[in-house]
Amino acid sequence: MKKRAQHPDAHTYTILFNGGAEKGARDPKSAESSLSKVMAIYHSMLTEKSLIKPNSIHLNALIKMCARAKNMDALFAIADQMPYKGFGAANALTYTTMINALRMNTFGDDLQGSDLTPMQKRRNAQKARLDARRIWSHLTKRWRNGD
Repeated sequence: MKKRAQHPDAHTYTILFNGGAEKGARDPKSAESSLSKVMAIYHSMLTEKSLIKPNSIHLNALIKMCARAKNMDALFAIADQMPYKGFGAANALTYTTMINALRMNTFGDDLQGSDLTPMQKRRNAQKARLDARRIWSHLTKRWRNGD
């Protein structure tokens, strides 16, 4: 594309982000490296020189990718950067993906045979509950405001 002086459009970025999320689902070991590449693309979209600004579809794909990579810090960092209203605001899919990510990160199938002690599992569950309550309070606040 660069050789022919063509610039990617919003759909191209969506394909890249969703492709990275699907690759992370197939191969969890490469999910973190895919996430770092996709995050670099996302940060390039945030620059002032970028022709395309991230919208809710892009952000939902990024959140899904963070969930597949089990990187909850990146997931919440992206969610915190989302505007409250407008073009890139969170929608029902965003909140569903975030709550499912918390659930899978805490109670996922691959964690069943893990080497975590019962105390560590309880601590992880408590942290997930606190994060889910934070998401839920934000969601109900938006609902009461009619957003």
